[in-house]
Amino acid sequence: MDIMEQNVSITNGIITFDMMAAMCHNNRGIGYQGDLPWPKLRADFEYYLKTTSTHKKDSSLMSIHVHGRKTWAVCTDFQASYGGVYHIVCSQSRDPSNKTHPNLLTVAGSVPEALENIADLDRKGKVDSVWIMGGAGIYQECLSHPLCGRIYLTHVYKDFPSDKFFPPFDDNFREVKNDATSDTYHEEDGISFEFKVYQNIRKCNTSI
Repeated sequence: MDIMEQNVSITNGIITFDMMAAMCHNNRGIGYQGDLPWPKLRADFEYYLKTTSTHKKDSSLMSIHVHGRKTWAVCTDFQASYGGVYHIVCSQSRDPSNKTHPNLLTVAGSVPEALENIADLDRKGKVDSVWIMGGAGIYQECLSHPLCGRIYLTHVYKDFPSDKFFPPFDDNFREVKNDATSDTYHEEDGISFEFKVYQNIRKCNTSI
């Protein structure tokens, strides 16, 4: 089973979404002054690209990434295009920070609106997978959504100054085997980190 087959889980005919994030293991930091708290970790960046990009058999299907305005603003053109992914930005002002891209589907006014856009595409048979990419407020809102499937969370085993944090998640999630990679533990420049996956064990009984 490839990564996309793992990611696209259907409950009562409804596609679920997954999350991708990295955090300091102890203080849960995910951002600092508009950037990552830690120096760029090559293996983590490659894992993120591989796991969230489109590995599909049907080229008409889309892997959709949902971002907040600030997260989208720091997404490079390389990231935005990698693997043919498509993007929806959530912004109350509907302003994507003047960053346009051919793969930007729309700017939604809220997370529910973004998910409804995805649901419309899914009903037309166009969606392969859905990924929530942050920031902190969007993670917090989506964690409690019944269609949240898995959290792909990199634990960075060193604390760095942070001003944005990944929210705690409750007993509705349990750690499961990481099928996205056989190499889960890494160390670069004295920083050790590990790729973990948490499954939502609640019964999904609603729609996007």
